Amino acid sequence: MKIRTDFVSNSSSSSFILARRGELSDKQKEAIIRYIKEEMLGKPLPVIEEGEDREAYSDRAGCWISYHINMDELRKAQQEGMTLYGGRVDFEECSYQYSEIFQRIWDIIEKEDEGSNFQQIDTDLSY
Repeated sequence: MKIRTDFVSNSSSSSFILARRGELSDKQKEAIIRYIKEEMLGKPLPVIEEGEDREAYSDRAGCWISYHINMDELRKAQQEGMTLYGGRVDFEECSYQYSEIFQRIWDIIEKEDEGSNFQQIDTDLSY
């Protein structure tokens, strides 16, 4: 259990300690990239249908398209062969999500090489 004995300010921060031998392995790097792609870069959205307005597309895509977003810009990106991705960050829960991101990445790194070159020592970010 961690106990703070020094001055605690309003900043929401926590410390951690990891041990690492050498650089991350290729498997660990690939696992981090996979996690970021799957969890932080959004899910693919459907192609906007011709004449589809913002509300209809939001409903069909399952993702709110803000009024400040230009639908023509989204259409243009799709016409240029790009795929739209959407996601959400809940700022009410952000501090928990942020610490969870660190923990999940550390778990991924440790798992990919069976902990042979990476060890979590003090990684409790819950205080």
